[in-house]
Amino acid sequence: MDDYWKKLLIIQASRSSGPGGQGVNKTESRIDARFHIDSAPWLSDYQKNRLYQLFRNKINLDGELIVTSQVHRSQKQNLEECFRMFEDMFKKAAEKPKKRVATKATRSSKERRLKEKKSRSGVKSGRQTNWSGSD
Repeated sequence: MDDYWKKLLIIQASRSSGPGGQGVNKTESRIDARFHIDSAPWLSDYQKNRLYQLFRNKINLDGELIVTSQVHRSQKQNLEECFRMFEDMFKKAAEKPKKRVATKATRSSKERRLKEKKSRSGVKSGRQTNWSGSD
C-alpha cells in the first residue's frame, strides 16, 4: 500500500467479541477501518458534504469515517465487510435525496384528530375530582 492509500485508509485489527469459540480470546479478527474523507480527490464536494450529514455519528474530529466489523470469524472477511460498508456509504452519499412534496391534511384526518382530542378530553375530565368539598 503506497503513502496515498495509507493517508486515506487506516486499518486496525483487535480482538472480537463476536463468534469464534475459544479462539475469540486470542485471535484479532475484528477490523476497525478509517477513511479520511477530505483527502479523497475522487469524491465531489457534494458527496463529502453528504457523508458528513448522513454519517456524522461515525466521523471523528479528524474527518475520518470509521466502520467496524466483527461479524465473521476471519479477519479477511471482516475487512471485506468494512469495504462493503464503505461502498454502501459512498453510494448513499452519491444519491440525490427526494424532494419532499408538501400536502394538506384531508378533511377526514382533521375530523379524526378532533374526535380523538374530544375523547381524550372526556377521559381526563372524568378523572378529575371535585375539590370544593360539595359533592
